[in-house]
Amino acid sequence: MVEVPDWADQNLSSELPVLRVQGEGQELEYIESFPAQARDLGKEIAAFATSNSGLILLGVRNSGDLCGLEDAKTLKGRDQLLRRLEGICRGTVKPAITPTAKFAVEEGNVVLAVTVPKGSQPIYYCGDIPYLRHITEARPAEPHEVIELVLGQRSSQLPLESRKAEESVFLSNLWGVLLPILILGEELDQRALNPWRDLLVASFGSAADELRQLAATQTAVELGLPEKIEELATHAEQVSTHVHTLGKESWDTFSGHVEAATEKAKELKKTTIAPSLCSHLVLEGSKELLIEQLRRLRNLQSRAESILQEGRINHLLEEASEIGYSVLLASHEFVAGDVDVQKRLLQIGHDLHTLQTIRIYLDGGRSVRQVIEKVSTLTELLASLAENL
Repeated sequence: MVEVPDWADQNLSSELPVLRVQGEGQELEYIESFPAQARDLGKEIAAFATSNSGLILLGVRNSGDLCGLEDAKTLKGRDQLLRRLEGICRGTVKPAITPTAKFAVEEGNVVLAVTVPKGSQPIYYCGDIPYLRHITEARPAEPHEVIELVLGQRSSQLPLESRKAEESVFLSNLWGVLLPILILGEELDQRALNPWRDLLVASFGSAADELRQLAATQTAVELGLPEKIEELATHAEQVSTHVHTLGKESWDTFSGHVEAATEKAKELKKTTIAPSLCSHLVLEGSKELLIEQLRRLRNLQSRAESILQEGRINHLLEEASEIGYSVLLASHEFVAGDVDVQKRLLQIGHDLHTLQTIRIYLDGGRSVRQVIEKVSTLTELLASLAENL
């Protein structure tokens, strides 16, 4: 029996052969070497943090064969690997997550085992992409999945105490599908160019599929909604299947489909969802989320200068956009509040959410300064409104 060095975990080393033959799954991932690109490991960590706790074995091939990490055989090499891991978990993965890292040794080969806990936040990002764990892989989360996770984290399932549980679940699911249409549909002008237009198209296509599934349910029939939901699904599908060509006519047709879908979503919200949102619990939950996002925005504002000095303008834009999306989620549920306040909140949310679409030019820093000024202005506006909530 090969002796395990003191710096390696004894129990993990003995369990390593079993873990290798177990095969990758929902809670276990093999990676042959420590990735050169932070994103390749970051997305796996983000996916586990979002979905469920998981174990990543670095130094094991996808087949389960042992290959080990050559760098981990020295004290300096192990220290460097851990520092790189810490950097990924603090910088590449957002929000930050703290995993447990141990080294295991089998037949003289060193494996780094990273145990990722289920995070306390609803969803975790690598770069600008939200990730989920799906059986043996990390995959980008769909927009409606992001919404469901955020709403689920806040326990803001529509509180329809007087209705059957099935109806409550149905309306919550419908609201989750309507939200991306309402949010992205209002941002059409800022998303005219790629990659933002493709994101809008994909979101509307996914919504069309979800809507058709909801329209076919018995609850939809009992509520008399299949026809209205199908009509919205048709408009959303027209957005996703439109073939773009050069010329104003093509864009006018496309924007017409987006506007039609957005208007139908607004109508469904007003007639079907809004009565359920006029609840004291929902209103208080919306206020709480808005206050939370104001704190995040103030923190971002205080760090803006240092972020830019480090050359991480994209990070600033991504974080502002993420905060804006949360503001929009809360604002759309602010039905029982002041209508004027809700409109202003929605505008602030859209302005933050679309910051990411701003083009940064080599103009001596003018466009970068405009971003900082915009974040500062929006922080003040949100703070002013928060005082009246």
